[in-house]
Amino acid sequence: MRILVVNSFFPPRTTGSAHFSLDVAREYVRQGHEVWVATTSVPGAPEREDMDGIHVVRLPAWSVTPGSLAFNYALPFVTRPGVLRRLNRLFDEARPDVVHQNGQFFDLTFATTLIAWRRRIPRVLTVHTPLMHTNPALRAFISMVDRTALRLLNSPGRPLVVGVDRYVCEMAQRRYRPTRGPVRFIPATLRVDQFRTGDGERVRAQLALGERPIILSFGHVIPIRSRVPLIEALPRIVERFPDVRVLVVGEVYYDEFLHRAAELGVGDHVVVTGRVPHSEVPDYLAAATVESHDLDGHGLGITTMEVMAARVPIFARVRRDVFPGVDLDEWPDLQIVESAEPAAIADSICHLLGSAEFRAEVADSQFEFVSRYFRAEVVAARYLELFDELRD
Repeated sequence: MRILVVNSFFPPRTTGSAHFSLDVAREYVRQGHEVWVATTSVPGAPEREDMDGIHVVRLPAWSVTPGSLAFNYALPFVTRPGVLRRLNRLFDEARPDVVHQNGQFFDLTFATTLIAWRRRIPRVLTVHTPLMHTNPALRAFISMVDRTALRLLNSPGRPLVVGVDRYVCEMAQRRYRPTRGPVRFIPATLRVDQFRTGDGERVRAQLALGERPIILSFGHVIPIRSRVPLIEALPRIVERFPDVRVLVVGEVYYDEFLHRAAELGVGDHVVVTGRVPHSEVPDYLAAATVESHDLDGHGLGITTMEVMAARVPIFARVRRDVFPGVDLDEWPDLQIVESAEPAAIADSICHLLGSAEFRAEVADSQFEFVSRYFRAEVVAARYLELFDELRD
């Protein structure tokens, strides 16, 4: 099969969907398929390259940072004179049997939709991130745009739409109303065996944390992963573990948690590093006693899965049916709850902090969980089944 993977984000960009696209593309190649990738240019990256047997083509792009509308992320766009001509040449060269698009709100998706539709090439559209916001006015505006403009731009050719968890599936079903059957669920990928812990003592010494218990909170701080629920539980945690520190590692795009910490009198228990080099991530994981950042009720992000793969016990708040077809009740040691109450969050984290034996049991269970459902070869096999379904 000849497969064209489309994503505005692709390595060396470091988003979750970028790593996902590389993971499935590698697996498609490993299973004997010819794979091309259409993505956006990155300073220092070649316009064309072969990466692990994948033919990567980077189109000239410009970026914009639309402030809080996109949580201050820089978004790449390819719209410029001649882009459709470039893409048509790419389609001529790649001759795809199927197009696997990633991301429903980028112009590269819209442009490849138009070309695939004209050429009658079937498409699978993976929705990784729902368009949403915590600000009510922005949320209403985004929902309107989603239900009208994005639905119209993505609908030609009747793509088969996939969501990475129940939240995304339900949102996509409501807003896009796909005509090729209901939104399917396939999780994101995880390189389970590549995650490890490193030199935790180096991080503890560098940040003067000594032997204190550390609640690592890993990943960029944005409104849907705000750290506010963790901070609101922190006073109760401090009562039982007076030396505890919350170590926030990642870019802070939304700082409400810091204001809340000051209001609650626990500001001295919060340490913020900002973004750290990728090579140092294993050291921060090794320094952690536990990890927690998915507490806003918006699902389990890929960062949480990566921490599980590194065998660092996590605590999170999600619906029990967050992954359709996966019964979380079969995994009682995952340390996942639905309650947003600070007391419930504090009790669960304190239970983890208080027992090394319990943390080890939780870490083993969590590693087994991500190994069963999120390995790249498992996820890619499910997509290949969809591609065969579309071609029949």
